[in-house]
Amino acid sequence: MSDFKDMNLASKLAAIRRMVPAVRKTRSGYGYKYVPLEELQAKVTAAMDKYGVNLYPSVVPGTASIVPYSYTKQKVLKNGDVITETVNEFLYTAETQWHWVNIDNPEEEIIVPWFASANMSDASQTVNSANTYQSRGFISSFLQMAMTEEDPEAYRTKQREAAEEEDKMAAGIVVNDMHNYVVAYLANHPDKRDEITALVREYNKVNGKPSTDYFKMKDPLLATKLFEAIRDKFPVNEMEVSRS
Repeated sequence: MSDFKDMNLASKLAAIRRMVPAVRKTRSGYGYKYVPLEELQAKVTAAMDKYGVNLYPSVVPGTASIVPYSYTKQKVLKNGDVITETVNEFLYTAETQWHWVNIDNPEEEIIVPWFASANMSDASQTVNSANTYQSRGFISSFLQMAMTEEDPEAYRTKQREAAEEEDKMAAGIVVNDMHNYVVAYLANHPDKRDEITALVREYNKVNGKPSTDYFKMKDPLLATKLFEAIRDKFPVNEMEVSRS
């Protein structure tokens, strides 16, 4: 069993995704850069081992097919002549399924439909290439991993900044509703201002110090807890709401 045996599979997958938000493209081929499958697997399997999750693919019975595949392409010679070549390869296609399994509760499983496809001159290489391509594509897509040519830490910094900005906006919405509630309550209970101020200071910290300025709150969860505490301790009845 893992150290996270009490987590359900969805929570474990979310934790794995947070561990591997970005990977760097380190290899070049066919005119583009890409992340080698072994590097991708090294990062993801480490996270899977930590949280107790297995992942394996399967082919949907009756869907695998490998057939001769021919196409033509033009080639420009050094003397400028253009010739047409016929390329004979094998095309492999198959409907697949990827199985995420909770090691601590093997009956809990998430199955995701996927697809494998590749064409090469050798039949066995065609199948292996299809498996490699689909593995890299599925893992990166399911876990929403960013494939970047820059340092992954730079991507993580951008991700944190975006998350902080989103939290700030969400907190602002809660704080605005809370402010309207406090104004309406104090209009009928002005003697409660000091008590509300004290409660705000319990929840709101700016640079580590208690603050009465809840407009500076950036954590939406903390802002929500404060709003709930205010409503519980200083309820507004229907008559007061109508008067306000």
